Amino acid sequence: PAGLQRAVSDGRNLLADSDRGMWMYRIGQETSAQVSTDVIEFTDPSREAVMLDWTFRIVGDGREIEVETPVGVDRLVAPRDGRFHCVVAADGVIWLGHDRGIIMVRLPAEGLSLPPEWDTMSPEDRLEAGVGPLDGMTKLSVRLDGPVFFLEPLLLGGGIAYVSGGGGFGVVSEEF
Repeated sequence: PAGLQRAVSDGRNLLADSDRGMWMYRIGQETSAQVSTDVIEFTDPSREAVMLDWTFRIVGDGREIEVETPVGVDRLVAPRDGRFHCVVAADGVIWLGHDRGIIMVRLPAEGLSLPPEWDTMSPEDRLEAGVGPLDGMTKLSVRLDGPVFFLEPLLLGGGIAYVSGGGGFGVVSEEF
């Protein structure tokens, strides 16, 4: 269903509302027709995720995500002047929901190779060392009818379930 506006999850199901009522998605299965429910408390989507000393935080109006790493701080800009709406961590991956889909960020499998004197180096010397805060990470994108405003880590198998205003419900996982 299109036109979804907000969502909540219990880990097995996603429940989202629209102008046409509530919709239930059993993660990995079909969307149920409109459902009636008791009072549901919707919470704001997650705007921060932390994994392995990396912090991803949606800042300001959502056009950027601040990324704090063991090496420093940098920013990711939302694609095509869009906005980020949610961020979650799952199975060694950070997932970012935005206006045009989902970005998956895989952190470096092994720590970055830093000069031995890194901790005592000045910021200028660190810049000259050629190691940046986002070095070693891998970014992959999935384009969807957005905005993707809710992400829920899957309980088994890695990946996430998502809710999108224009594209309904679905699952994205990395295949090896």
